Amino acid sequence: MSYRSKHRRQQFAKIQHQQSGGLKQTLGTTPRQKRRKGNQFRLPDVHQTVKNTPEYSLRKPSNESNHVLYLADHEEHFNNQPCDAKNTSKLIDRHPPEGIQNIGNTCYVNSLIQILCQTPSLLEIISNNIKRSKEAHSTVTVTRALQEVLQQDNMSIRIRHFQNIISRRVHDFSIGFQNDCHSYLLAVLDELISEDTAGDVLRLFEIRMKEEFRFGSCSHREVTDVQTLRSLTIPSDSHTVENGLQELLSSEEFDERDVPCRTCKNTGYSKTVKAMKFCQLPLILVLQLGCFREDTSSGSVTYSLFGVVNHHGSIYGGHYTSYVKHLTNREEDFWYYCNDSYVQQISTRDVLHSNEAYLLFYNRNM
Repeated sequence: MSYRSKHRRQQFAKIQHQQSGGLKQTLGTTPRQKRRKGNQFRLPDVHQTVKNTPEYSLRKPSNESNHVLYLADHEEHFNNQPCDAKNTSKLIDRHPPEGIQNIGNTCYVNSLIQILCQTPSLLEIISNNIKRSKEAHSTVTVTRALQEVLQQDNMSIRIRHFQNIISRRVHDFSIGFQNDCHSYLLAVLDELISEDTAGDVLRLFEIRMKEEFRFGSCSHREVTDVQTLRSLTIPSDSHTVENGLQELLSSEEFDERDVPCRTCKNTGYSKTVKAMKFCQLPLILVLQLGCFREDTSSGSVTYSLFGVVNHHGSIYGGHYTSYVKHLTNREEDFWYYCNDSYVQQISTRDVLHSNEAYLLFYNRNM
């Protein structure tokens, strides 16, 4: 980093700190841009499995990892508030993925729906919300339409109805136009959350992160920004999920004279350290991959990968497909490749060797 670049970042930190805004870090809304060859994300190779679930660990070297995602050393608590979500060990068997007709550039819809159909806990929460709405005589149009889709019966017809409802509420998602799967996911969640009086959908996906300053000349810590998110965006200059998450949580140092403690006003020749920390972790973790951006230990939690949305093409257009794990009560779960109406059972190795992964869906292990 050049002296000029470093100086600008310190000045920006000083201004933002004084305004109580902290240093903003984009974590879920950056537009997807075209990825460079040789700078694509790689899912880790599988070398072993634990309880038939591939594992991926932030604590292990990459050559020992196999893909349950470990998030360790978060500072506060998991999202353990009451929720209608159940542990995956209590899953009712779902139908394997079925092909879904593309009704006009709707591959981004089909790819997401295939994963939502296998998302632990979501169907039960939606069903309970519909029951509550009947008792309260309220309208839950989007929730009811999505429930019909997730029942996996006449999906192509039901998805058209669901998509018509979404496009009336969010005009960006009209049938016939290409669109971004991540933006669509956030729009669907917004609609479900707005109809969910119990807040269970929000608790299923909600991530809370705080931005904290630690000062070298005193023991004070200052939280300047708490962000509520529904997905995390992994920087494009990281080649693995592991490196991307480590970069999001990495600390940054500034001269304490530029960013002093506002409580005791002490300044010296020590450093002020800024870091992002998890305040709350969700039951379902969504990671968005491949977006460019500008140039303590109180517990751990593990997540198992169960869905991948792939994007083939560039920012100007392309096609979406998905890899979906068929979650059952049997000892072995199977992966499926879903490309609109075409569905094929595949191996875990096929999933992990994908160079086109765009969204990763993880379920929290209980």
